[in-house]
Amino acid sequence: MPTPAPVLPLIDASSHWPERGALIGLDLGTKTIGVAVSDPDRRLATGVETVQRKAFKSDAARLLAIAAERNAAGFVLGLPINMDGSEGPRAQSTRAFARNFSKLTELTIALWDERLSTAAVERELIGMDVSRAKRAEVIDAGVVGYTIVQGLERYRAFAKSYDPDIVIDQERMAVMVGAGISYGDLSSFLHQQGFALHNLASLPQITVAGAIATATHGSGDGNKALSSAVVGLELVVSDGSLQRVELGEADFEAMVVSLGAFGIVTRVTLAIEPTFDIRQDAFVDIPWDELLAKFDAISSAAYSFSIFTKWSGPTASRIWLKTRLAAQRPGEFDITRLELNLGSNLGLKPGVPYSVPATVENPLALLNPFGVAGPWSDRLTHTRREVAPLPAEQIQSEYLIARPQLQKAVAIIRAMAERIDALLYATEIRTIAADEFWLSPAYRQDTVGVHFTWKKQIDAVDAITKELEALLIPLGAKPHWGKLIHADAATLAPLYPRMADFRSRVLSHDPEGKFRNAYLEKHVFG
Repeated sequence: MPTPAPVLPLIDASSHWPERGALIGLDLGTKTIGVAVSDPDRRLATGVETVQRKAFKSDAARLLAIAAERNAAGFVLGLPINMDGSEGPRAQSTRAFARNFSKLTELTIALWDERLSTAAVERELIGMDVSRAKRAEVIDAGVVGYTIVQGLERYRAFAKSYDPDIVIDQERMAVMVGAGISYGDLSSFLHQQGFALHNLASLPQITVAGAIATATHGSGDGNKALSSAVVGLELVVSDGSLQRVELGEADFEAMVVSLGAFGIVTRVTLAIEPTFDIRQDAFVDIPWDELLAKFDAISSAAYSFSIFTKWSGPTASRIWLKTRLAAQRPGEFDITRLELNLGSNLGLKPGVPYSVPATVENPLALLNPFGVAGPWSDRLTHTRREVAPLPAEQIQSEYLIARPQLQKAVAIIRAMAERIDALLYATEIRTIAADEFWLSPAYRQDTVGVHFTWKKQIDAVDAITKELEALLIPLGAKPHWGKLIHADAATLAPLYPRMADFRSRVLSHDPEGKFRNAYLEKHVFG
């Protein structure tokens, strides 16, 4: 009996397919199977047939015939996961179909989350003024086309950044990756292999190289910025050679959070640990005075912590607490103990994790699941990997503040609350543990990050962030290197005790200034 074909998540399946060749998309219904086919370069997909289901043997024979006719390289099967991330009877039935179908083909079968497909296709049809009756006729074919297109977009994004030479060193507990890989793709890969990173940022789309160079962070009192996981770098330096620097070597603390000043980072080695589960829970409407009084207790109550809010109301709107679960079988976690600690002991009120009224359609479809345990890779980031960040047009700024200065910073911001809220989508407040990187805003001090996602009203946001930055910097607040900054090098230098050392090291590594640019001149060198 031949070996069954692999049945894998899309990202894992991609390494089993040749570089070119059509993919067959399947949308498995109870009465029909929608079929779409991509072009050989996997850029487009078109619905080609709706197979009326009769018996598994005849259904499978027709699907294999279509694959043969198209000289297909593989299959993409829509997996109907529930909106909360769980798998119900339909998903289980789909997995069973995939297992049985895999026994009849050598072509790798990819499973792709189709949660948003039906809604997306229906929105497109409504936008085209297609009648309700006609929508019902075409939506099944549309769903499978949309499913495979979305899957192909994810495949291409991964293939663009993915260095196939991801090397896991289990003895060292480290992974070496291409610098352009996104944390979403890397975390999915690591979890599949049984490993984890210590933390992730809010969005899964950011790249490893960009995040570590700018001291981008997740949250949690005990969690340092993402750069703290770096144990080695490879980079092309100013003479064109490839240089490697490792933890413990000279200049390592200067070269990780470096804003690109030392060269072009090509590969990064990160510390890893065994995979773990996280459960996230949402709480709402805590009065500002109470929040500030209990801030340390609340922020330390979970592995990761975020506040989402605007500023002019009497309460901070939403608190997300992400609890790291001890190794155990699913379902054994003592939720009663968790709710007692987070609710009764801290005075937090459970609620929905999004603003009410919601600012987007079906917000739970965008967020990673709440109230149920899941892998770190699908809980530490806020949004699902397959969902683009919303809103699409925005401006970001963030100010990193020493924990003892938080109350003063909040008072400054609240005094500007009405003007800020008029331009604001939301603020996120997070905590970051101290580290040793010279240009890290958390250099040798535990820090609170106050992030602003602004509406794209460029002139108005430019004016208010200049004012806000000027008021916060005297408290020692440092603007995030990867977001909107107004302060020049002379203003920023006193905030960084090792700034002079950083400049000196850059000049010794790149004496001709080949990697200097307008950003570095304005904010670092002056």
